[in-house]
Amino acid sequence: MYRIGPALALLPLLAACTTAPPDQPNVIGEDMSGYFPSDGERTWFYIDENGDTNYYDAAVLMDDTRTDELRGNEIFTIAHFKDCRSEIDCVDKEPLWSMEFSSDYGDGIFLHSLGDTVFDEPIKLTARRPLKGDSFQTTTNGATYTSTYEDKVDCEHNYPGWTGENDPECVWFTVDDGGAGTGHNFEFWSAGGVGWTAFRFEAEGKLWLMREVQYER
Repeated sequence: MYRIGPALALLPLLAACTTAPPDQPNVIGEDMSGYFPSDGERTWFYIDENGDTNYYDAAVLMDDTRTDELRGNEIFTIAHFKDCRSEIDCVDKEPLWSMEFSSDYGDGIFLHSLGDTVFDEPIKLTARRPLKGDSFQTTTNGATYTSTYEDKVDCEHNYPGWTGENDPECVWFTVDDGGAGTGHNFEFWSAGGVGWTAFRFEAEGKLWLMREVQYER
């Protein structure tokens, strides 16, 4: 295992390609396949933007997978745990939340579960090659979710190795339940080959920023 340190040269970024769809030769969409990595052993560490939480949010790409019966793709789990910064009022490795996702070469990225909620129909987060502003609607579990590719922007993060010069850009998405009150409204920023560099759930309000990432092929 190696830990990705401050030197940008050590960061295993997978460049996201931009290619025109064959039926729209003058339209370029962002290839999303590299922004949701599921290879190797990966752990991300996040800190809340104000630093007032006594733990890091440690997100682990789990070994166990299951199969999407509809599309035949692997469904991957990222589980979030407490990584205590203080022994006071903190239980190390206490589960926080988890999500399951899959990637389909033709159809894009799907969210199968979030926290305790398993979606009857997985939420489509994005097509394979969306354009800025593209939205994707999914009606499931009594709510209609809209996932929007807002833009490609500077990454939200707290990573010491990214100091502003030659930093990667992130894709920024928002997910909204249309006022259904599910508690699953959120936004995230993701860097190619790295994954989520930041996320925020509307119900909690805190912006969690990537502080460190570990990766083993």
